[in-house]
Amino acid sequence: MNISLFKSVLIFNTFYIVILLLAWGLGNDSVSKVISFFPVFLLAYLLLFNCKKLRYINKSKTDLLIVGLLFIGSTLHVLLSPYFLLSDFIKFIFIFLVFFIAKYGLNRYKKIDHKLFFVPMLFFPLMCFCVYMYDTLIKHEATNPVLFFSNRNNAIAYTFVCIFVLSTFTKTIKNGVLATLIVTIFYGTLGALLAFIVAFSFTMFKWSLSAAFKVLALLFFVFLMFFYLDLEIFKRVSIAINGLISFFELYSLSDLKHVKFGEIVAMQDGSDDVSMFFRLKHWGEILAILMDDYSNLIFGWGMGASVALTSMSLVPHNDWLRVFFELGIFNFLSFTLLNAVIFIKLRGHDKFLAALFLTLCIYMFSENLINNFLITSFLYFSCGLFFKNENSKYRT
Repeated sequence: MNISLFKSVLIFNTFYIVILLLAWGLGNDSVSKVISFFPVFLLAYLLLFNCKKLRYINKSKTDLLIVGLLFIGSTLHVLLSPYFLLSDFIKFIFIFLVFFIAKYGLNRYKKIDHKLFFVPMLFFPLMCFCVYMYDTLIKHEATNPVLFFSNRNNAIAYTFVCIFVLSTFTKTIKNGVLATLIVTIFYGTLGALLAFIVAFSFTMFKWSLSAAFKVLALLFFVFLMFFYLDLEIFKRVSIAINGLISFFELYSLSDLKHVKFGEIVAMQDGSDDVSMFFRLKHWGEILAILMDDYSNLIFGWGMGASVALTSMSLVPHNDWLRVFFELGIFNFLSFTLLNAVIFIKLRGHDKFLAALFLTLCIYMFSENLINNFLITSFLYFSCGLFFKNENSKYRT
C-alpha cells in the first residue's frame, strides 16, 4: 500500500464536499442526513486495507499508552455512561484510527499529485471565504451559515486545516502562516485570533532585543488597524472588551448564570454579539454538573449528555471540556496525549508547522471541531502521514 490510500482519502472527501454542496444548494435536508453516514463508510474502507498493520502500534510505548487509555476509557464509557450517542462517539474514535492508519498502514510516500489538493484544499476554502465576505460586506450579515457550514467558526477551522495540510505537503509553510493570519483577521473570529496569537507566541517567540522590537512593531501595526480599519474582528474585540468591563462593574463571574442575555445586550450598548458570554454561561453550567458528582469523571456522562443535561441543549463550544465531561478522564488523557505527541514531533521538524497545529488545538477550547468529519479526517490523517514519512527517513 502506498500514497494511493491518501489519494483515496482526498477523493472521498472531495466527493463528500460536492454532495454536501449540492444538498445545500437544493435545500434538501434528507440528502444531508444520508451523507452524514459517510464517515462510517470511509472508516470501513481504511480499516479494510489496513487493519492488520495496526498491530505495529505495540512497537511504540507512547502509541501503546494512547491506545490503552482509549480502550479503557471507551469500554467504561460504553458500559457505564448514562448517555450514549453512537454517531458522535464514532467521530471521536475516528480521530485515533485515521492517525494510526496513516502512520502504520502506509509505506513511505514519495510524491503527491498536487492536483488532488485543488478542490478540497484550495477551491472550496476560497469559495467559503468569498461567500462569507459577500455576506459581510454586501449583505451585512456576518452570522450567516457559510455554505453548508453552520457558521464562520467551522469555516475558518476547515480553512486552518487546509492551510496546515498544504504547508505540510507542499513545503509552503511561511506562506501558510501568512494565509492563516489573513483569514483570521477577515473572518472576524475572536477565538481563532486568540488561538493564533497564543500558539505562535508559545512556539516561535524567543526573548531577545530584536524579538522585543518585532513585538512592539506588530503591536503598533495592530493598534493602527484597530482604530483606522473598519474590520469585523476589531468591532468584535471592542464589543467584547466593553461588555466585560460593564459586566464586572455590576456582577462577579459566579453571577453569570443568573444574568439574562437581554441584560448582556444592554451592557454591550445594544450589540447582540453575545457569543463570549454564551460560551461562559454554558461552560459554567457543565462545570456545575461536574462538581455535583465527581465519580462520573471515570467513564464520563456520555456522548450527548451536554445536550440532554444543560438548559441550552447544545454541545459546548469547547472540545476539551466536552471530551472531559462526556467521555471521562481516560479518553481525555488519551486525546491530550495524542495531540501533545503530534505537537512535539512537529516542533522538532518545523516550528511553523507546530504553531499551525497548536492554533487548531487551542481553537478547540472555544469551538466544536470533533463533530466536523472534514476537519478531523484531513488533520489527523495528514499528521499520521507526516509521522510515517519522518520515521522512514530515520530508517533509511
